[in-house]
Amino acid sequence: MKKISNLVLLFTIIFFVSCSSDDGEDTILEPGANSTGNMYASIQGVDFAASKVKAYKQTNYTYIEGAQDISSKSGTYSKVTIRITVQDLKQPMLFGIGENGNGLIYYAHSTLTYTLKSGNPSLEYKGEYVENLSLLEITELTEKKISGTFGFRAVNNNTATTNLNVEEGRFSITF
Repeated sequence: MKKISNLVLLFTIIFFVSCSSDDGEDTILEPGANSTGNMYASIQGVDFAASKVKAYKQTNYTYIEGAQDISSKSGTYSKVTIRITVQDLKQPMLFGIGENGNGLIYYAHSTLTYTLKSGNPSLEYKGEYVENLSLLEITELTEKKISGTFGFRAVNNNTATTNLNVEEGRFSITF
């Protein structure tokens, strides 16, 4: 009986030791964490150049994001982020960007977020459709790369500055 107990103990130790090795395969990465590329735009006439980009697919949505760190500059913001979400993207094409409502359904949505340096909540603007401005054109789409151009009107009903134009946007991201 002592031999069986020792064998059970030995197998238990071997099992736990073999499961605890750090081979890196079990590391969970944030979606799009390995993305590289660029995203540029003009926000109300001010240049935006993303220092971090990511693109990824989850279920039937494709996410395209660029963030510019501005913490080293004076002002109240630490980061500006542009995020575009596209539903059912299967091939390069042109989309209107907007929020669903008034009987309209948009397959491309956008947000512009200003992250404040202090503990205050971020300012989030939603893309509103404006003819000849609020457009997303996917010009290249493969299993590992997405490229295109965009523009939209960013609206936040909770601030004095309710409309910001995001223009001349372009991106090319490998994921």
